Order: sequence, then structure tokens, then C-alpha cells
Amino acid sequence: MPRFWIKPLAKLTKEQVKVIFKRVFEEKGAKLTPEIAGKVLGGIEPAVKEDIGTLIKRRALGGGEFEEAVERLPIAEARAKYFANPEQYVTPRAPGPQQRF
Repeated sequence: MPRFWIKPLAKLTKEQVKVIFKRVFEEKGAKLTPEIAGKVLGGIEPAVKEDIGTLIKRRALGGGEFEEAVERLPIAEARAKYFANPEQYVTPRAPGPQQRF
């Protein structure tokens, strides 16, 4: 099951989230237990609180094929690792607009 994070429109405290879940379960006639809450919230990832850098290592497999390894680190650590050996990593580039002839 894919895990994803949807950025909320409003920031809620843990207590507010608990109250909302409790109300939803009560409306449905179910009781919210810690086990059920854990299952419901298990698929939600917390928001990232620090900047993360992504390093992409490309390795030639032969025959024009490549394998990419992605490494996510805190931004300061990622920058230090990249600048220590920049030729080892791929610089990601956004695709440009397509030209029509």
C-alpha cells in the first residue's frame, strides 16, 4: 500500500486530531481504541521538519543501461558528500519544454 502525505490546509495539534477521530468514530457508532487509531494513522507519514537533500548515484550496467541509487540525507550532510566527490553523483535536471517544428 503506497504511503503519502497530503499537506493539510490547517495545522492541528495532536489533541485536536484525537478529538476529530473520536467524533468521526462516534458518528459511525464505533469506539476508537488505541489499536484502531494506530491502524488508521499508520499510513500517514509525519511532515518533514528538516530540509532533506537527495543524492543520485548512477552506475553503468553495460549495454547503455544504468542503475540509479537514491540516497536521502539532511541537507548539510548531502551537500558535504556531494562537494567531496561531485563526479560520483548525477545532477538532476528538469526536462525543458518540447519544441514543435
